[in-house]
Amino acid sequence: MKKFRALLILIVIAAFLCACGKKKPKLVESGRFIKLSTTELGSVETYKMYTVNVEITKAGNVRIYASDFNKWIPTSAIPEEVFNIDPEAAAELYELVEKSGIATLRDNVGNRDQTEGTKKLITVYTTDGEHTTGGMNPSNRTFTKVYDKAYELVRERLFNYISTIDKQQLDGMKLRASEKLSVVSKDKSVVLDNQRINDVYILTPDDEYLDVDSSGMMPVRGDTAWTGSEKESYYVALLIDDDTKFSLMMKTELCSEEFPDSYDLYMGDRILFTFLVDKQIATNAIYVARTNNLEEAQRIVDELSQGLMH
Repeated sequence: MKKFRALLILIVIAAFLCACGKKKPKLVESGRFIKLSTTELGSVETYKMYTVNVEITKAGNVRIYASDFNKWIPTSAIPEEVFNIDPEAAAELYELVEKSGIATLRDNVGNRDQTEGTKKLITVYTTDGEHTTGGMNPSNRTFTKVYDKAYELVRERLFNYISTIDKQQLDGMKLRASEKLSVVSKDKSVVLDNQRINDVYILTPDDEYLDVDSSGMMPVRGDTAWTGSEKESYYVALLIDDDTKFSLMMKTELCSEEFPDSYDLYMGDRILFTFLVDKQIATNAIYVARTNNLEEAQRIVDELSQGLMH
């Protein structure tokens, strides 16, 4: 029994000495030494589904940027915010991070049972590599102490940045909503809206009576492999389903070359094209534009495709 106790004491002492001898990872001296990443999860509007990141250097350089969007709606590039904070404050944060032991904190310190709230991550950059820790609504004292200290240094600029991103997303949504495709007849009734237009294609005259059952023969939108002569005509067509086709067959039953119907293709409140229907629509493709230039046809297709992204 005494031998067992002595052996147990030796094991404990050895483990203690190993623990004492283990050095904490040393933070990098230049470049970012810490990154905060924050993501709102759960009942969140689509335009707010993204991650905002804050990187800080020991010298006080800060970079804020957003990533991992569910959908970046504007056509402009995602903005970044770069500025400087008080070097002494950055040095204090550096010291706190180095002494806190966060570089060896377990990967997940969040509430595993929660699925809604804020996912917070801290990444620290050491001479041995980087380490990320955090999780959903974390309450770990070491984590929150470091996170809150870093957050306080950039709080106002971070709030303004998030407000800017959200505004750009909302403005983009409004713009997209105002650029939906629709086909309007001469009596100003909406014949087709973007919910009834399945796709936009480039067709050649040979495909004049192409039916939806043969849609595999169509070039894929945005990826056409057509290599026809410049003298040939390229048609931009809207693809509709059978139910819509049958409805238009009834509406255009009396159309002829002598008595054609006139239709306007709108994007939002802008008329892009006016086209004539001089015979009964009996296919799943409605021609709205014609050009002898393939690049021009592709440009039209790209523009009209934007009107379907709602």
